[in-house]
Amino acid sequence: MFRVIVRAKRDADALRAMLSVFYTGWNIEARTFKGKRDPDRALEILNKICNHKKYNIILLGREDSQLQLLQSNFDENTTFHVVRKKKIRNTKLKALAKEFELARSRIRNTVSWHGNSYVFSHKYKVITREANTSMDIFIGIGEGYSEIIEKLTGIKVENPLFIRVRAGIHRIYSGPNEIATINIPDKGKVEVLSVNKGAEIYDVELNGILNNNRKVLRLHENIAINFLKQFKRKYDKFIVPWSGGKDSTACLLLALKTFGKEKVTPIYVDTGVDFPQSPEYIEKISGRLGIKFEKVYAPVKESLKEKGFPTHENRWCTVLKVEALYAKVREITEEDEQVLIVVGDRDSESRSRSLRPTTRLDQEFTIVAPIRMWNTAITQLYILSNGIPLNPLYLQGFYRLGCYICPSLRSWEKEIMKRKEHMKLLEQLEN
Repeated sequence: MFRVIVRAKRDADALRAMLSVFYTGWNIEARTFKGKRDPDRALEILNKICNHKKYNIILLGREDSQLQLLQSNFDENTTFHVVRKKKIRNTKLKALAKEFELARSRIRNTVSWHGNSYVFSHKYKVITREANTSMDIFIGIGEGYSEIIEKLTGIKVENPLFIRVRAGIHRIYSGPNEIATINIPDKGKVEVLSVNKGAEIYDVELNGILNNNRKVLRLHENIAINFLKQFKRKYDKFIVPWSGGKDSTACLLLALKTFGKEKVTPIYVDTGVDFPQSPEYIEKISGRLGIKFEKVYAPVKESLKEKGFPTHENRWCTVLKVEALYAKVREITEEDEQVLIVVGDRDSESRSRSLRPTTRLDQEFTIVAPIRMWNTAITQLYILSNGIPLNPLYLQGFYRLGCYICPSLRSWEKEIMKRKEHMKLLEQLEN
C-alpha cells in the first residue's frame, strides 16, 4: 500500500532500519531518487518511481526542502514531507517513525475549495493540508447537522465541512470560510468557542461535491482494490464484519468489486443494544446489492447487569463482539478454506489503529484494512458515489455509529439521543 522515497542510499538505509523496527509486517517499499538535488532531475526520476496504485511518501531532509515545491506535479496519493533534521540519515529511528506518521496524515488531511465544492486534493485553493495525526475531515450531510449548527451558532448552513483538529476541537466551514469553532468533549455539553457571523455562506450541493471528487475517489478506490487483489488467489472466503456504519460499508463495496459476490460474506454482529436503524439499513442495502449476510448474537445487553456500562478503559463489549464474530466465521467455514477478514480501520480514528499493520494476524485469522488512508469525507463520498445511501443515523448528525451504550458516543451524539426516538432505547435499559 505504501512506497516511501528518500533522496540517497544512506537515507534509504536509515529508512529501512526504521521500518524494520517500527513497521514490521507492513511490507513497505523503500526507494531513492538516486541522490539528485536538481529539481528537474529529481522530478524526472520521481515521475518514474511514484506508483499510482500505492501511496507515495517522499521524505526530505531539511537541506532538500526546496524539492517539496514539486508537489504540484503529483496526484493526491503522493506527498512530500520535510523532516526536522538536515538529512534523513541523521534522524533517530523513533523520530523518523513519527515523521512517517505525520507524512501519511498529510494525504488524508488535504481539502481545497474549487467549483463551489470541497475537493479532497492539493491542486486548488487549499483550505487545509496539515501534517496532524489527530485530524479528520468530514462533511455534515443531512438535516441533523444543519439543525444542530443553527442551534449552536445561529447560522443556517447546508453540507458544512468539519475539520477535527485535535481531541474535541472542530472547525466548521461553509465553502472556504470558517464559520465557527466548537469543542465536542466526551462528557458535558458542546461548547462554542468562536462564531464568524460575517462569513459568507455558500450553497454547497452534495451532487457538486460528488462530481468534483470522482477522480480523487477513483484514485483511492484503485489503491484499495490493488491492495486487496494480492490476497485474491491465496484465500477462499472473504469476510466483512458489517455494522451498517460507513467504514464497514465502504469495505464491503471494495470487497465485492475485488472478490465477487460469491466469495464475500458480510457478518452482522447483533449486540442487543444497537440502534435499530443499523440492522434495518443492513437488510435494505443487502437487498439492493443482491447479497446475503450472516447474523450472529453477542450477549452485550444481557451482560450489562453484571459488568456495568463499557468504558474507554474496559471495553468488554468489544471482546464479546469479536468472540461472536470469530465463532460465526468458524461455523460457516470449511476446514480446508482459507479466510481473510476485511475491516474498516482508518488512521484518523485513533492513534492505536494507525499503528496497526495493514495486514495482521489475530488468532488464526488474517485481517486486512484497505481504507487506512481515507478520511471520513472520502468514505462518505465513496459510498454515495456507488449509489448507496448513508445509514440514516448519519443524516441525524451522528459522526460514528455503534451501540447506544458505547463510550465512544460524545456529547454531540448524546445531544442527538435526547430526541424521543432514541430516549426510548435508554428507557428500555432502565426497565
